[in-house]
Formats: sequence, structure tokens, C-alpha cells
Amino acid sequence: MKFGEIRSINNMKQVFKIAGIALVALGVSVGLWFYLNGYLTKSKASTTDAKLSFSETTKKAKGGETVKVGLLVTTETGMSGVDITFETTGTNLNFLYAQSTSQLPVGFDERVLTENMTTTQTAQGTKVLRRMMLVSKKPAVQLPKSLFIPLYFAVINNGQTTAKSSISVNLSSSQVSGPAVPGNLFTLLGNRKPLDFTVEVDDARAAAATNLFCDSICGTATILKWTDSANEDGYTILKDGQQLAKLGENTQAYPHTWCGDFNTHTYAVIAYNVRGSVSTTEPSIKCACQRCPTPAPPTPTPVQPTNSSDLIFRLQFPDVDSTVSQLADVKITILGDGGERVCLDDTDCAFTVPFTRMGTSNYFSSPQLQYNLNKTIPYSLVVKHPHTVRRTYKHVFLKWRHVLTCLGNASESGCGELVSEIDKKPMYSGDMQGLDITAEGYNIIDSKDLTAVGAVADSQKVSNIKSSEGDMNFDGSTDVKDYGIVARNLGKKGN
Repeated sequence: MKFGEIRSINNMKQVFKIAGIALVALGVSVGLWFYLNGYLTKSKASTTDAKLSFSETTKKAKGGETVKVGLLVTTETGMSGVDITFETTGTNLNFLYAQSTSQLPVGFDERVLTENMTTTQTAQGTKVLRRMMLVSKKPAVQLPKSLFIPLYFAVINNGQTTAKSSISVNLSSSQVSGPAVPGNLFTLLGNRKPLDFTVEVDDARAAAATNLFCDSICGTATILKWTDSANEDGYTILKDGQQLAKLGENTQAYPHTWCGDFNTHTYAVIAYNVRGSVSTTEPSIKCACQRCPTPAPPTPTPVQPTNSSDLIFRLQFPDVDSTVSQLADVKITILGDGGERVCLDDTDCAFTVPFTRMGTSNYFSSPQLQYNLNKTIPYSLVVKHPHTVRRTYKHVFLKWRHVLTCLGNASESGCGELVSEIDKKPMYSGDMQGLDITAEGYNIIDSKDLTAVGAVADSQKVSNIKSSEGDMNFDGSTDVKDYGIVARNLGKKGN
């Protein structure tokens, strides 16, 4: 083959090669154009559905309980964001903002969670609109196709035994975003039917107590009694409108161990349950702690020995414990008004006798005292217990060879001022010097007595052995009550 023919063939190959490259480039360009043109002209809105539903549609609850409902969102291709507007209608639901935000779906950030957007009043109750917007933190290829958004609500008792409140998703304002590009929105299937969750409140009130009546233990307590009510978890006791006590369930009595002024007070018994419901009626009653009747002193047996006078008299011991019925070791001495001895045997006419309780703080000598007196003159009666101040009652007229009771009998006027001076000269407790008239601090209640009683009380507490050495209220032991009596009577003197 000649050189010219070979050259012509090579040129033909080169032309075909270039033509092939051009065709490939043209094809790629046309394909890219069609791809870009189709992307730019396609619709931004996805036709894929997003399904919204509540995990349940109805729930029964009682006041004070917490209701949880899940809002379920599902798609076929995954979602990058959820923007939900919901509202509560009624008066029994309170949205628990903090509890709901603490349990957001994993992988989502909260962008908007408005606790109360707007509030309106409707015939069905208060309507509160709220909004929640979540944005996924994951890349598009890992977007979740299902979300469970927990919503928590507190059930409020508004004085109703039954009520209904609802939670509704506002479908016209809500939307779900898809993974393609920002703004790619799913069609909400919820638009085709109502999306509601209803809470039925069933909270019967605690029934009122019945048959309320009042009893009393004289000088000790006022006792309330009633018939147990239904649906209660306990009772609140009011005295003159103020809470006095809170009692457990099925209680049917309450002793108020306080008599105080013995006046009449108004007591009320209110049943309640743990969900906040209280009885609609509050049965009340007026009553008072009754005073105990004052026992009459025993009638002494008349005794008329030769050259003697018998005597019974009363004294006031204000510091004696109310449980003590008899005082021992009270020393009684009779002298003349000038302090001279008057007994026929030339003694001080001294006796140590017991006193028996009569009323609140009065005590009378029992048995009667017998003195050998030879004159009808004004005498002085001197009285002292080792732990009280000493009292002297002057101008006591005792009749020789005559039995007197000195209890206010008009026919026995010879008793003089003995009875009338009782309230003026109470026998205060607190003197630790006993009957020793030479002891320092005798017949006056001072700081040394306070120190001594405190030491006895401490010793008794350590040894756990009761001691009456500093017993100022005569209950058989020395304790903080006795210390308090001495402190109250500091500075008081006898006469």
C-alpha cells in the first residue's frame, strides 16, 4: 500500500474517535440537563402521609392524679421536625410543662414549647392553646420514622364529683417536616378525623360526718363523737373556725383534753380524702368542758371532851397537782394573838395533820383538831407545810368547851376571820427550809430554793429513783414541774 493511502486511513480513524468523544459528551450533558431540570421543576411538597394519633382516646382519673398520654407521629421516610399545636378544654387539666419537657424524644431538640399561648373561656370550660416544636439532631439518612411525644397533665379537683376535659391537636396549625430539603412537609392524615383525648374525672366527695354530739369528762376533756362517713381518708377538727387536729380514716371520736376557761366553743368535724375533696357540709356543735362539782367536806363527829375545842378549817394550796387528793405533814399551831402559849399543858398546841381536797385548790383539815383551851379569847392560828410558806391567821375566836366547825355556819360566829382570809393568804409552795425557823431563807421563796430543787430533780433523773425532797406539787417526785413552781413563786414570803 502506498504511503498516501495509509495516511488517508489514519485520518478517517481520527475523525471517528473525535466524533465518538463528542457523542459521549453530548449524552452526558443532555442527561445532566434533564436531571437538573427535573429537580428544579418538581414540587416541594411531599405526597407522603404523616400519621398522628393519641396512644389512647379516653382515660378515667381522680383529683390529684397525673395523666400521661402519648402523641404518636409516624412517616414512611423519616422526619426532621415536628411542630404541634394542641389545646386543653375544661377545668380539670393542668399541663405539666417541666415533666413533659424532661422526657422529649431521643435525638430531638426543643425549639419551642410554650406553656400557655392563649386562654379563652368557652361554654365547655377554659380553653388553653399550647405549641411544641422539635427539630432532629440526626443527619437525613438517620431520621426516625416514628416519634412518641409524652404529654403530662395534672388532674385538678374543682369541687365536682364528675367532669370531662379534653386534649385536642389543632391540625390546621400543626405540621411534620420531611428529610428532602427544608420546608418539605408531609400531608397530615389527622386532618381526616378529629384527634382528641378525653379525661373523665370521677372523684366522689367525702361524705359529711353524721350524728355529731359532745360529751365531757368534768375538769378533764371535751369529747366529740360522730358516725363514720363514706369515701373519706380522715377528718379535720375545727374549734371556733381554727384547725385543732387532723385525724386518720375511720375515726369516730376525738377527746380534746383541755378545759381552760370552761366556756362554750363551736367544734366542727370535716371529712376529707387524699385527692383534695372535702365534705360539702361541716357538721358543728357547741359544747364546753364541764366543771366538776365541789364535794362537800365530811361532817365531823361532834366530840365534847372537858376543857377542849374541836376545829375544822379550810386553806388554799394553789400549787398542788390536780390529781392529789390529800396533803400530809401540815403543821398547825395555836397561840394567843400576842404569841403567848394558851394550851393548858403549857405546850405550843402543835399538831401535824393531813388536809383533804375540796374543789380546785381548797383543802380542809381532816380529822378535826382538838385543843385544850381555857379561855374565850382571840387566838392566832399558824400553819406551815415543810415546802410552803407559813401563814398566820389572827383574831380567830374559839369558844372554850365548845365544838366548832368554822365552815361559815352563822350560828358559830366564834370562827372569826379564819374562813374569810383563805383567798388572801394562799399557801404558796417553794420553801426548801422545812420547819426549821433558824435556817437561812426560812419562810421566803428565794433563788437558793430554786437551786436546791433543780439539784434534786437532776439527781432523781440520774438515779431514776423518785424523790419527794423537792416535791412542790405533792405528786410524789421532784421534776421540772416543781422547778417551775419555785421559779413562779420567787420572792413570795410568809407572815
